[in-house]
Amino acid sequence: MSPPKITIFLLIILSLNFCYETEAKKEALVKIYNRMPQGTTLTVQCASKNDNLGYRPLSTGQDFNWSFRTNFWRTTLFFCRFWWGQKTIAFDVFDASWENRGYDHHTYTYE
Repeated sequence: MSPPKITIFLLIILSLNFCYETEAKKEALVKIYNRMPQGTTLTVQCASKNDNLGYRPLSTGQDFNWSFRTNFWRTTLFFCRFWWGQKTIAFDVFDASWENRGYDHHTYTYE
């Protein structure tokens, strides 16, 4: 490629990155509420590939939330495990691919 073509190519790449930075990387918010019956502790452990948010015991009425930005490749994924009494469940609470499917509200609430 000649120098002018390389320059134009780099400008296109930079402009695409700018569009991604300003539009696609909106801050996402995950909120988890304990709406179990009074006296039931809900223990929550949430993590992504790069971040372990630790164990959070939530009393009835308490909440836990965090915010973040998706990565450049839109592969950000957070999952949580929930324990109460003898029961447990785990599922994804945020997956960047959801936003590609039209889920564009950026706040994910679990009760």
